Amino acid sequence: DEIPTEYACNHPVYCNITVLSVVQFSNIFNDSKTFVDMPLRYTINETLNNFDKMMGSCKNNEEEKKEDDIGRKIILSKLDCIPTKEEVIKYVFDNFLEAGSDINEWDLAGDWNKYPASFESNTNLKNDNMLYEWALDLNEIWLSLGRKVNESVCSNPEQHSLYCQERGFVVPGGRFREDYYWDSYWTIQGLLKCDLIDTSKEMFSNFLDFIERLSFIPNGGRVYYHNRSQPPLATQMFNVIYEYIVENNSEDKVSLAKLLEHVLPILEKEYDYWMDVNNHKAIPLITNDYYGNVINITMNKYFANSNVPRPEGFTEDVNTYLEKSDYDYENSLNPHHIYRNIPTACETGMDFSSRWFKDHMNMTTIRTTEILPVDLNAFLFKNEQTLSKLYHDLYNLTGSSSNLEKSHYYNQQSIKRQYMFDILFWSKDSSMWFDNFIDDHGSFSTPQKPFYLSSLSPLWGNIHIRSYSQQQGNCKDFIYPQYCPLYSQSYLQDNVIQSILSDFPILDFVGGLPTSFINSHQQWDYTNAWAPLQIITIKGLQSFESNNYNSNSSLIAHQMARNISTKWLQNNYDAYQQTQLMYEKYDASVLGVPGSGGEYNVQSGFGWTNGVALLLISEYCKEETCIQLQSSSNNDSSSFLHKFLFIGIPCILVITTILIVIISYIIIKLKNKHKVNIQNPLYT
Repeated sequence: DEIPTEYACNHPVYCNITVLSVVQFSNIFNDSKTFVDMPLRYTINETLNNFDKMMGSCKNNEEEKKEDDIGRKIILSKLDCIPTKEEVIKYVFDNFLEAGSDINEWDLAGDWNKYPASFESNTNLKNDNMLYEWALDLNEIWLSLGRKVNESVCSNPEQHSLYCQERGFVVPGGRFREDYYWDSYWTIQGLLKCDLIDTSKEMFSNFLDFIERLSFIPNGGRVYYHNRSQPPLATQMFNVIYEYIVENNSEDKVSLAKLLEHVLPILEKEYDYWMDVNNHKAIPLITNDYYGNVINITMNKYFANSNVPRPEGFTEDVNTYLEKSDYDYENSLNPHHIYRNIPTACETGMDFSSRWFKDHMNMTTIRTTEILPVDLNAFLFKNEQTLSKLYHDLYNLTGSSSNLEKSHYYNQQSIKRQYMFDILFWSKDSSMWFDNFIDDHGSFSTPQKPFYLSSLSPLWGNIHIRSYSQQQGNCKDFIYPQYCPLYSQSYLQDNVIQSILSDFPILDFVGGLPTSFINSHQQWDYTNAWAPLQIITIKGLQSFESNNYNSNSSLIAHQMARNISTKWLQNNYDAYQQTQLMYEKYDASVLGVPGSGGEYNVQSGFGWTNGVALLLISEYCKEETCIQLQSSSNNDSSSFLHKFLFIGIPCILVITTILIVIISYIIIKLKNKHKVNIQNPLYT
């Protein structure tokens, strides 16, 4: 049967396959995202009419047919006319405005302070001059990342790829001019450490608007992200804001109740979206309960409702498909499979990684929709527990039995998911959680290696935390005995620590934790380290409990967490001292060097990196002694070679190239002068 086409969005220009084919394959921008971020100068009809005029008047240019770019040649050969690159450039700049011109700087929500109160009251932080000064610098960076769409985006939405958002937001930085879903959770945690509560509320309110409008939060604030989301962290986003309000006594009980009554139904709407099988993200699985009875429990996967090339990655996606087809466009298989799995990988937040590839190396084998991700289900488990807690708080504030019923419902949902974690994701042989896989019939397999840092996300989700009555073989007092976990908390904690120490050497790296041990040249792989995965692991290890267990695993886990935090902050700090920039990712194998790989150059800013750094600085200084960092000069000898490779060699190559050009020019001029003089009849 023919598979229906599902476009990335319904915008007649930004998601128009013909327009994208012509413009993006003309390669007039280094980054495919640039074109679809450009506002329209005129109405949609005028813009498309001008496109049709260009296509109707151009000649089937012979030079364009000789283009070396095979992908361009194949795609444009399907058109009646192939415009020249000059014609496309003229069309684009005559009909579109500069990318980013429809978004303004935003002075946050008026709550920024050069010296945040939480910094000034933190004695340990104040006494560590180096860390304190860096924290002040990071606080200052927020001002450079505040953005707000200009009025034309809301008054003439059809002329923009930006969504209309009434409030301001903090962007990641660099090419990421708009707000992004899961980035914002880590960003908000850093904003709150700087007491930017009003700014955090503004950002979160934008996301609530998205849920009310779309039932979910899109990947980012652009219409071409319309058919995919990102890791569902809105519930956690609200929880950290709510906890900040409670801890600072900034709302009375009546106001807290009103806040919860307003927000919780909206968060439930997003939860329902992820649990709706019609959205293909919820998968009912048949298994046995603790007593052997057949049961049906729903787990989750990522699934983008689009099966065409991404507008912001059009040429990259087409070329990936053509590579898979050996560039035999006429006889190739239906492209919808690969075109769905690529944006689905974007929905995971980890785009791209060998984790999504069948051969763990080549993007042409991408199969994201076949994977049950361990981290997504950990996120949803934590959401279920958090919704249960928040509804119980609302019950305590109002006394309404319906809120207590909601609390019990989400608690039961979390217990079911926790039970499935022991079946689906835990590998007894490897003593670790891994992704699982499903076939076309909805049957799952056994959890499979390789190890990715996401394997430790269940610790962050508190999957391993089990009450005494939940211990193996002691289910009679458990509230839902049919879902009694298969493994005890002490068993999981001890085995995970032992596996980290003996089988998965993530602690061997000087600059933090690598995303994987596979060097695929994708950005979410070896040796790149990312702020979200660092803090997920750190918080997971900090969650280890020692009560009721005769084990050292809790002590070791907390030591590991501090060790990882120190390495990560040192990496961030060294790079900042050299460049005065914070980066989206870093090289875990060396201090002070940004990460690499992927579809675009490394970006600076950077929202989630700033947020995680401020979170770690603040919490360790508040609860213990501050993380002890060394000045960059003390690390020069250990990372000199890597810095030389990253900075020195490119500079030498540039200088050498310039010298060669200058010398060549001089030689040519001298030769030409000599020839002219010999042949000049006036020469004497």
